[in-house]
Amino acid sequence: MNQQQQWSRRDFLQRMAVAGAGVALLRTASAADGFKPLVGVCRGNKDAADMKTAGYEFLEGNVGGLFVPDKPEAEFEKNLAQLKGLVIPVLAVNGFLPGGMKIVGPDANHDAAAKYAENALRRAGVANIKTIVFGSGGARRIPEGFDAAKARDQFIAFGKRIAPAAEKAGVTLALEPLNRKETNFINSVTEGAAIVDAIAHPAFRLHADIYHMLQEDEQPDAITQAGARIVHVHVAQKGSRIAPMPGGTDFRPYFKALKGIAYRGKVSLECGWKKGETDPAKACAFIREQWATA
Repeated sequence: MNQQQQWSRRDFLQRMAVAGAGVALLRTASAADGFKPLVGVCRGNKDAADMKTAGYEFLEGNVGGLFVPDKPEAEFEKNLAQLKGLVIPVLAVNGFLPGGMKIVGPDANHDAAAKYAENALRRAGVANIKTIVFGSGGARRIPEGFDAAKARDQFIAFGKRIAPAAEKAGVTLALEPLNRKETNFINSVTEGAAIVDAIAHPAFRLHADIYHMLQEDEQPDAITQAGARIVHVHVAQKGSRIAPMPGGTDFRPYFKALKGIAYRGKVSLECGWKKGETDPAKACAFIREQWATA
């Protein structure tokens, strides 16, 4: 580790310590300070008007669809013009890397992945979208028989490589732990927090998807321990992954933990929809009610 890297890591840890101290000061007040996270939904631009009517405050889009990082600038500019005309904004995106773009294992190609990622980050900055959820379970899946420790090192190296581009673009990457059915690496908020600390860059933070936490039986105290690392949240019904509705999953223990760390990010519904069983307006109202009563 060179001196620049040492100072970068030290700076990150100092920032995290300051953030943690701020959280400690805010914990007592956070439950009563009236903070309400923006509630958004992972839906396409064509649904913007309907989602606004249903009560959502933002859309969460897809990196490949919106930023087309492997396409010429003209393709992106068409999408950018459409974004500017939406009745509610796109404030976050997910689907950072295609599944076939490997960043761990014997076929890892960091040069190709970094080129794609850096273009996506630059275009996110142009579009004024501040949060990219870094799930990409296929890209980070460890091949059978490959050394898990080496894969971890590869992932950390890739994170360190692209984090400065995120910072330059004014974008925060939010690492998303995924359940074991979707990938075999970084399956818990706790594991994700350790990766974030190893990358040690302020533009590389942590995402908490409560659906994945529930699938892995990860308890709300993982949120408490991760603290200020968490910058974005997803929700969906446990098991079925459909839209959260009254009578379904109780998110309040997890929301209470988020209040306890003075969370100031957004909440997106990343879920399926069943005609006649799930209603966007009811789902939105349910999440707001769950937060208010947590």
